[in-house]
Amino acid sequence: MSGGVSAPTRRRFACVVSLAAALALLTACGNQDDSQELNYTIESQGKWGAIVAAPEKAEAGLTKITLDNESDVVSDLQLIRVEGDHTREEVVAGFEKMLEGAPLPDWFFAAGGVGALRPDENVTVEQVLRPGKHYAFNLPNGVPAPNPVPMTKVTGLETEEELEGGDVTITASEYRFKVGTFPSGDVAEITFENAGAQPHQLIIYPLKGDADAEDIERFFATEKGPCRSPRSSPRSWKAAKANR
Repeated sequence: MSGGVSAPTRRRFACVVSLAAALALLTACGNQDDSQELNYTIESQGKWGAIVAAPEKAEAGLTKITLDNESDVVSDLQLIRVEGDHTREEVVAGFEKMLEGAPLPDWFFAAGGVGALRPDENVTVEQVLRPGKHYAFNLPNGVPAPNPVPMTKVTGLETEEELEGGDVTITASEYRFKVGTFPSGDVAEITFENAGAQPHQLIIYPLKGDADAEDIERFFATEKGPCRSPRSSPRSWKAAKANR
């Protein structure tokens, strides 16, 4: 895939961290006080979750993004930044190419968002928005029809604002990532950096029972078990254990 690289993101976690070198970049929580606030809401429509509320405009720079999943299914928020004048049909076609692992148009950029949420969950993340049209997708829905895809127009100049560093840094690049040392304690603030030329994704997996990071690696390598991850690749991810 080709496309832009999103800014570092962060969140507090106490669980297992893994990385899939595909799809869009998932952002993470922050707490800087001078951020603007944007709110997105997902509700059930048929058997899927639809983004029914989204801001029409925003300013470039530090931004707190809240996703409220009021639907009955697991949902997320994937932001796609578009440069230039392109139709929703073109954006949806680019999104479909991203899901297939095909090369992306040079005007199509993964631009952060919020990771998967269970029904009735909400999460606030923080990231730096760049100027451009930001289209919102719910990844578990697959490829949507163009009309329902909301768009937020981000205006202003490119900003030099940055997120403050977390307790540990995870750096992604093509088919590999580097995990820093987690501090002692039950909670760690993670900074996720994409040093590669492709969009990358950070996924957090809480473990139950006696399962460990090796069990996660074994599952993704064989895809045997109660769940399946159809787009995973053994060479495109790894697991690292955070503090219990």
